[in-house]
Amino acid sequence: MTLFKEIVAVIILTFCINLMGVLWLQFDSTKEYLTNQLESDLENMSSSLTIAVAPHLESGDNVMIDATLNAYFDGGYYKKISVTKFDTNEIITKEMEVAVDGVPQWFLDLEILSPPFIENEVTSGWYQVGKIKVVGHPGFAYKQLWTSFVQTIIWLGGLGLFVIFVCSYAINFVLRPLVRIQEKAKQIQSHYFGEPLPVPTTKELRDVTVAVNQMTDKLKEQFEEKTKLHSKLEQAAYVEPVTGFGNRNYFNRRLDAWLKESGNGILVLIQIASIEEMRKSHGWQKRDELMVVIGHYINTIFDNDETVIKTRTSERDFILIVQESDKREVELKLKQLATYFSTVEIQELFDNKNIYSAAGVKVSHKADKESIVALLDQTLIAAKESTSGVSVVEIEPNCGHIHTRTEIKEALELAISESHLSFRHQPVFLYNSIEPEHFEVFTQVHIEGFKNVTLGTFISVMNEHKLGSDFDKNIIAKAFEYAKGNESQVLALNITKSAMKNYQFIMWLCNKVKDNCESKDRIVFEFNEDSVLNDMDNVNTLCECLNELNFKYGIDRVGRNFESLSYLKSVHPDYVKVDHIYTEMVLKNDDDAYFVDSLCTTIHNLDIKVIATHVENEMQLEKLKKYNFDGYQGFVIPAKALAL
Repeated sequence: MTLFKEIVAVIILTFCINLMGVLWLQFDSTKEYLTNQLESDLENMSSSLTIAVAPHLESGDNVMIDATLNAYFDGGYYKKISVTKFDTNEIITKEMEVAVDGVPQWFLDLEILSPPFIENEVTSGWYQVGKIKVVGHPGFAYKQLWTSFVQTIIWLGGLGLFVIFVCSYAINFVLRPLVRIQEKAKQIQSHYFGEPLPVPTTKELRDVTVAVNQMTDKLKEQFEEKTKLHSKLEQAAYVEPVTGFGNRNYFNRRLDAWLKESGNGILVLIQIASIEEMRKSHGWQKRDELMVVIGHYINTIFDNDETVIKTRTSERDFILIVQESDKREVELKLKQLATYFSTVEIQELFDNKNIYSAAGVKVSHKADKESIVALLDQTLIAAKESTSGVSVVEIEPNCGHIHTRTEIKEALELAISESHLSFRHQPVFLYNSIEPEHFEVFTQVHIEGFKNVTLGTFISVMNEHKLGSDFDKNIIAKAFEYAKGNESQVLALNITKSAMKNYQFIMWLCNKVKDNCESKDRIVFEFNEDSVLNDMDNVNTLCECLNELNFKYGIDRVGRNFESLSYLKSVHPDYVKVDHIYTEMVLKNDDDAYFVDSLCTTIHNLDIKVIATHVENEMQLEKLKKYNFDGYQGFVIPAKALAL
């Protein structure tokens, strides 16, 4: 029971006790008054009756005695009148039952009133000829007593309700700071700190509120320090300090992840010739200043696009992974970038005037890393020999037709509209559980004749033409239908990046979950970190809706970007799946494992579960246990077919 209810209960109990006391005093006073009235009436009546019946008792005229009794009995309100004749011991009696209109029988049965009576002896001269006994009728007294009782109950009951209402409002107002403290404690438990609490005027609550605010600030500061520490460690390991781009380690990990997951886009190599000579002649500081300017040029040309991964892998080489891009558009941007190197300020720093060359390899069909890198080197040689210094080529498929993006779009639209889809689901386990936490659903689109097109190309076309909303609606509708008949499985559904950009889709999804609230324990939603960083408004709208309806949700590919993890405080998912880069860091290099431990610890501080991905065997599974992961997912337990 809440403190508010306990206080109100005490007030009600106290009021009821007082009410009972007041009722009893009122009741007893009324009863005594009515009894005195009856006794007074009986005295007058008995004296009159004694005088009236005396001659008839002396003469022994029973008829007149009876007539006299009838006259008095009918003219008054008495329960019983009796006359006893001493000479014959005969008793003449008139009696009326106690029944009162408007008074319930149970009240009469309580026999609260003892009817008063009076006895007078009738004399004739010095002789006693009889005795008269008159018993008052309590009906009128019961009527008055009942009426007084009901009126008192109504008045005190109404007054009690009013007092309880006023007290409840007052208590609620007084305890409002305590409620805010309770809510703040729950927020702190979930590692959400929010704004400081307003300080109340009540001294005791004021002291507690100030203490809670100080504790909140301290915990918030500690969390931010841990987040900054993780960011600093990550920056030191994966960020090139001069330009702020990723370093070679970062490039290698992102290239592997890109080729494994999508492999669609353009790999760009930008090389600045004679940078070593420039450093020797102008010094380290001048070289670093030039690198900062070049980095700024690259950011300007590519508009700080989140789909472009920028790295500086050596003193003279910049490598970009331009995801989901068009070959001609990238070629134009590289030529535009070349114009910056023709300015007088940069040219005067170099003896060699041909200082800029850029090569690009477009990947839209399946190819291995070695082939792509080898082709990139060949293309760079060709770029150096060209007049523009830029060359972009597309890697040829091993066999088959090179499909245009329009052909891929039309094939995708047809497959989605006709539901040419199949599904698999892979379990996600927690380390402390033998039952799956949920099953992540994977969807395969069946399109004939497109086997040489990479998954990344399909995803790129889907995002480019905003097909993700229709794709996700199809899958979500099937999943809800499946959940109605399968209560034993929890399905995790991934929402595509293009769908998360679509506000109309977010509203559709909110309405869909409202219509299927009974599935809240069997459907989980996931979206990736890029959506959180780039579409925060839509993400917040969706999270508010899911939280309101008690649906769980998670974030995928966490930690891939160099962004702070502070967004987790506002989104606060039930779990996160860290990018498989971190899994590979633990498995390949023990020296990098502290980054993983730092990441998991930072997320755990927000009371969020951390899931490792791409776990392939039992040996890896055992090794990952050391680094604060709560669960795992991967080929260690392969995905199986799912009939949605």
